[in-house]
Amino acid sequence: MNEDVSTEAIDVKLRAALGEPAKPDFSAWQSRHADAVAYLNPVVTASERRKRRLLIAALNLALAAGLGGLLIWVFGAERQSFAQAIKAIDKAQTITWTLTVYQRMTSQDGQRTWLKTDHSKCAYRSPGLYRTMFYDNGNLTQVEITDSKLQKTLRLDMKLKQAVWTERPRHQIHDPGEKGAFAWVAEALKKRPVEWVGQRNWKGETVNVFRLRREQMKTRESYDIWISTQTKQIVGELDPGADYFDPTTETDRDHPAEERFSKGKMLGSVTDDIVYDAKLDATQFSFSIPEGFELVTETPRPLVTEPELVEFLGAAARFNGDTFPESEIREYDMERLNAAGQKSEADRGEAERKLLDLAYKHTMNHNGRVILAFADDNTVAGSFRYMGKNVKLGAADRIVCWYRLKSTGGYRAIFGDLAVKDVSPQDLPLPVGSVP
Repeated sequence: MNEDVSTEAIDVKLRAALGEPAKPDFSAWQSRHADAVAYLNPVVTASERRKRRLLIAALNLALAAGLGGLLIWVFGAERQSFAQAIKAIDKAQTITWTLTVYQRMTSQDGQRTWLKTDHSKCAYRSPGLYRTMFYDNGNLTQVEITDSKLQKTLRLDMKLKQAVWTERPRHQIHDPGEKGAFAWVAEALKKRPVEWVGQRNWKGETVNVFRLRREQMKTRESYDIWISTQTKQIVGELDPGADYFDPTTETDRDHPAEERFSKGKMLGSVTDDIVYDAKLDATQFSFSIPEGFELVTETPRPLVTEPELVEFLGAAARFNGDTFPESEIREYDMERLNAAGQKSEADRGEAERKLLDLAYKHTMNHNGRVILAFADDNTVAGSFRYMGKNVKLGAADRIVCWYRLKSTGGYRAIFGDLAVKDVSPQDLPLPVGSVP
């Protein structure tokens, strides 16, 4: 089929459905955003012109419909615009950056709020080595050195002068192995839809802001990637995006902190001060116990038991209107649970109290995602299957999840009435796969 004819036919159908669009002043828009146009305009070959015509037609329709701002979904050749940013991440042998976490604190009488910040200095050295220094009011409190390939971390408590080997680093390592720091950002820019929001000034530098979306959250689902207009490299990240949180515009950002508070709420984080191929000494990533430090044994993490999983699934279902969680990742609506946590004890419903108690318990035990923790602790790798989406609490004929226990080698299933039964692979609604 001739591609130009196909494009014309699509255009006719769009005009028939939507009417003639008002003529947008695209030239004026280009003049106002010359830097952005140049940034988003890779060299266009003859083979790309037809795709470009489709994009321009879509922009004309969007502008004519009166949409505020410009929404660009980057695909195809437009991803070349991120080539320099991705290349810097892929090739960097060392990277350093700063992580700032923001919380909103509320005074004891509930009348005043202020922002609390926690800072970390982070470093990466290929292959797979990380060093994180945690600060409190400018004082270094802890240092963590992580080998993501071996999944081991040495944590140093600078105040107590204690060292501990742990599998639970405070600093989140997105990419175990040799992919490197910020590799997850590079992958997102390569494969996922990206919204160009505009430009902003951060610490005196003009950056282009690109927004990506998560699937697991309903309101805080965005995060912003900042790319320098000068170097075309990633210079920062705001999580969640500025459509939900921006530390420079929060009304209480300049309020004085108070010694005592009644509650705190996590707002988000900023990653910035990114330096590629930073000069880092290999000794900074040494796993040797420093002189003067005592090596102590870490208390083992409590495992999630089968009765605890059943209890949690029941509590999550009751909190969700007697419907089981959407998935093993999205166990409950985090925003609703946070809102319940902000209520007084007397104002919380029984379902809210129960799930808050269980969520707090398992989080303190480093089992924040309870279903996945149970699967990791107790089931044969690859055998756990969650099927609870849209299943109603009490549905005795519906399976919420099934798995093969490490301890017995047998298959078990949890049903909608919270009954737990031994099952055979032939009784399951889907093949169990190649798990031995």
